Amino acid sequence: SAADYIGTAYVSDVGLHGSMWRSDGSTWGLIGGICVLARSAVATSLTGTTALTTLVTQNMPGNLLGLNGAYRWRGKVSVTNNANAKTLYAYISGNLATGVGLSSLTTSGFEVWIENRNSASSQLCSNGSLAGISSAGSAWTTAATNTAIANTLTLQAQLGVGSDTLTIESWQLELHRS
Repeated sequence: SAADYIGTAYVSDVGLHGSMWRSDGSTWGLIGGICVLARSAVATSLTGTTALTTLVTQNMPGNLLGLNGAYRWRGKVSVTNNANAKTLYAYISGNLATGVGLSSLTTSGFEVWIENRNSASSQLCSNGSLAGISSAGSAWTTAATNTAIANTLTLQAQLGVGSDTLTIESWQLELHRS
């Protein structure tokens, strides 16, 4: 339990190269605040279908976020440059976190935030902005997923015309927790 490790740094296997955690007696805190959980530079493409298709799946253990932690998922995407609909979606255990349209582009970056809001079952999520920097004309997305239990984060895509292509070129998933 966390109470057994007060004042002790604990090395865990969470993240690509492990991570260090500390205990305050009741909860665990990530030393350094940010941990890369997973990353890939292997391109994953969608073409030949208009069905919503899962391109990336990451399983997350329960209680990883705590009450105020966040996942930040960012990466690079390339698409067929035309006006046809192409949409990239992020989900947490089947609940939509955000979706972003990628029409009339060649390449773009994406950044998705899924943040617990002082509760393991209340999240504030990105609202579809590209590269996480631009402003969007829509409200923040909210979710009600219980992060105290194991969850699955997915990146899915859908094409308006099956002959187009959407490729996730690379991505990185981070845990932000103090």
